[in-house]
Amino acid sequence: MWIDSLQRKPYEGNTMNPDELAKYAQENAERFWVDAGNHWLNDSLDLRADSQVIEVGGYLGNWTDYVQRKYDCFVSVYEPVKEFYEHMERRFSNRPKIDLFNFAVEAYTGQSRMAVMNEGSNLYYEGKAQGPLVNVIDAAAVIIGEVGLLALNCEGSEYVILDRLLETGKVKSIRKILVQFHSSFPNAEIRRDKIRQGLAKTHYETFSYPFCWERWERQ
Repeated sequence: MWIDSLQRKPYEGNTMNPDELAKYAQENAERFWVDAGNHWLNDSLDLRADSQVIEVGGYLGNWTDYVQRKYDCFVSVYEPVKEFYEHMERRFSNRPKIDLFNFAVEAYTGQSRMAVMNEGSNLYYEGKAQGPLVNVIDAAAVIIGEVGLLALNCEGSEYVILDRLLETGKVKSIRKILVQFHSSFPNAEIRRDKIRQGLAKTHYETFSYPFCWERWERQ
């Protein structure tokens, strides 16, 4: 099933200025929740007790908690901000099927400064130079074996992660991809369109509210 709240045709390149793109993203977000967004985001994932879920951008663990309880699946959560990671350590201390990793996920392994802005924390905001140093891991090293679901809500890093997984072929090991593309990323329309073309070679689109949430499933 394919859904686009504004019925826009696929685009090539940037067609909107930053303000227009931000407005478009907001309109899609509002429509998403009107159109039963909780069903798409949480309740139609078709996971099993042995499914491996990887979540990039765990923040305080609310989605982690809901999905793991609902499906009794294994969840590996990557959260680079120390205070959020430690919050989840306390929250999930008695949940053996949840593994936590204090890393950002990108296309390399190393370290980077991060702008800490609660759920909007990211590696790209201009204020990151004053932020804490965080550990970074290569997305290709994160995908080991069959992955039931990869969930990406990571404030711009989703573009780099998916580019890397397409480049390395690791995307073929992922059954479902749930991703929020962020409109504030440089050349967001061009980058998203290119990634979608790459994903379409191995996956099909289940639903799409552009620059809000979309899901892809392996063919």
